[in-house]
Amino acid sequence: MYISRFSYHSLYLVIISAFFLGKYLLNDVLGVPYYHEGGSPIFKIHIYSYILFFTSLYVVFKIGVRNALQILLANGNYIIWYFFAVLYVAFSGFLANGAGGMAYVIDTLLAPVFVLFLAFQLTELQLQNILKLLFACLVINSSLALLEFILHSNLIPRLAHVWYFRPWAFLSHPLNNSLITSSLMFLVVCSFSTPKKAISIMFFVAALLAFGGRVATVLVVLMLACFFIKEAFCFLFCKKVFKRNDVIFMHYYVIFALVFFVIAMDVGLGERVFNGFEIDGSAQTRLDVYLLFDTISLRELLWGVEQQFYLSVKDVVGVATIENSWLGWLFQFGLIATIPLILTLFNLLLSLTKGMNYLKVITVLFVIICSANNSLSTKTPALMFYVLALYSSSVFLEKKRLKSSNLYLDSGLPRQV
Repeated sequence: MYISRFSYHSLYLVIISAFFLGKYLLNDVLGVPYYHEGGSPIFKIHIYSYILFFTSLYVVFKIGVRNALQILLANGNYIIWYFFAVLYVAFSGFLANGAGGMAYVIDTLLAPVFVLFLAFQLTELQLQNILKLLFACLVINSSLALLEFILHSNLIPRLAHVWYFRPWAFLSHPLNNSLITSSLMFLVVCSFSTPKKAISIMFFVAALLAFGGRVATVLVVLMLACFFIKEAFCFLFCKKVFKRNDVIFMHYYVIFALVFFVIAMDVGLGERVFNGFEIDGSAQTRLDVYLLFDTISLRELLWGVEQQFYLSVKDVVGVATIENSWLGWLFQFGLIATIPLILTLFNLLLSLTKGMNYLKVITVLFVIICSANNSLSTKTPALMFYVLALYSSSVFLEKKRLKSSNLYLDSGLPRQV
């Protein structure tokens, strides 16, 4: 019980520090040289990674290495394989470029392993509280984004010399905000009632429109549309039984969604997303990135490119970043390291869904958004947040499914297939 409480409180600190201590806030306000070149390597690693590492080390010391391995294996061996894939990426990166990229590997790729290990120590009630904390953090971050949109001014320090305005909130970049908000919004509300869930999702959609992440916003809206079509079909043709209050609320929700859409377009919220859905410069860069394959050799494709390569990226695609996380990994780590990294990560994510289609769809959503977003190829807690929310929600939904199954058995009715 002590280990469970200790892990629980540590994860609270991890979530709060990762959410509200963004890299520009650390660097420009607190004076920590987190993202600037030079300085001590100690400051290049975020505080949440230190908390995760030392907490995990203490837990292993208290319960023993054998028990720690048993806990990991009891939740599937995919986390072990992913851990080894990350270690190989770190080792090969260290041989190629020295210790320069180790902070990124730790903050973005290795932190999810430690956060899952600590989450495995928690009770069901503690995991539900973790989801509530993530929900509260999302609400605060989304509220700040909408406030920045209304004021047309960034209230949190951001990257200097950016010519366009978009809300940056606490999570350091609009694309990073879009990825984290869109991937967590359906998980953190899984225990809510239908009205509360619908209102929360609509609020997060408004924040996505403010951030201007096109792929994330469009995919979320399509997912919601598919859900309503499915539920309407089941109500009309499959004789599915709905609670009366839920049916009434769904009618009001559809009307409210249409009114919200009209108002959002009128005030310019989501203008960047719905601006004719045309292929502008921003969208074109995501297509031009594949032209970079013409500029690298077979050896660079297999083992990763050198740092000088990134100096020519802007000449080819028009911007200095590769806005595709998976391709970013490919160019940075090489094909030999990237393939096992991606395969083990995908297997880990699928194992955390526990076979539930709802969670599988959200995981596919996360993967597709990462394909048009460079967040996972930078220092970000996005993957750490996602695996924590995915595991926590899967435990809750699995318990709910088992409870529903037992009710069918107790009632004597045939189980629905």
